[in-house]
Amino acid sequence: MAIIGLSGCSVKVPQYNSSADNVVQLRKIGVKVSIGTFTATKSEKETLCRLARTVVVPHGLTFEKYIENAFKEELKMANKYSNESNIIITANLNNLKASSGIASTGYWSFDMTIKSNNGKSFNIVSQYIYDTSFAGAIACNEMMPDAFKPAVQKLIKEIISNPQFDSLITD
Repeated sequence: MAIIGLSGCSVKVPQYNSSADNVVQLRKIGVKVSIGTFTATKSEKETLCRLARTVVVPHGLTFEKYIENAFKEELKMANKYSNESNIIITANLNNLKASSGIASTGYWSFDMTIKSNNGKSFNIVSQYIYDTSFAGAIACNEMMPDAFKPAVQKLIKEIISNPQFDSLITD
C-alpha cells in the first residue's frame, strides 16, 4: 500500500528561463537560427528519484522537448531566433541520467547529438553536479528537480561555446 501512495507523487522541474551568460554568447553569432524538433533515443517525461518520487517535466513535456524549448528561448532572448531562417538546428538526446545522490552530490547528465540542416553535427556530454541531502524528502522534492533548469542552462552553454557550433550555423 505504501508503494501505491508514493507512486502517485510527482515533483515538477522548474519552468525554464534563459541564462544571461547564454544570451550574451548567442548575441555574438552573426546569423539568426531556427530550431527544429529535438528527439530522444528513449523519450521520457519523468525520472525516478530514489525509487520513491517521480520528477516530471512541466506541462507533460518530454525532457528533449523541454531542452528544445529552452534552446529556442535562449535564441529569442538574444534576438537570434527566426522561424524563417535557412539554418535549422535539431538534436537527439542520446542518453539522460539523473541521480539525487545519497551522500553529498547528485547530478543531471546529458549525452546529445546536435545537428544542422547543413549536414554537420557534433556530440556533447554535459554533466551538472549539485549539492544534495541524505534526507530523501529534501533531495527528491527540492534539490533534484530544482537542479534541472541550471543543468539545461549549462548544457546549452556548452553547446554554443563548443568550437564546432560555428560549423552548424554556416551554409
